Amino acid sequence: MKTTIMLRDDLYAFLVERFGKRRISEGVNKMLFEHVFEEKKQDFFGVDPWLKKAGVEGLRDEHDRNL
Repeated sequence: MKTTIMLRDDLYAFLVERFGKRRISEGVNKMLFEHVFEEKKQDFFGVDPWLKKAGVEGLRDEHDRNL
């Protein structure tokens, strides 16, 4: 399928540099596929180091607490 997209100048320059003028659509398809269909991992950014090792299996939600 063919379609036309409008790219910013800086994005176009990046794609030409990385993939070449004749392979821009292959590069766009590859990047879109990786972004859309890649499995999302749960991010532990900013979490205490001990929690990274322990995992989240043993954690409780607020609803599980006995108040």
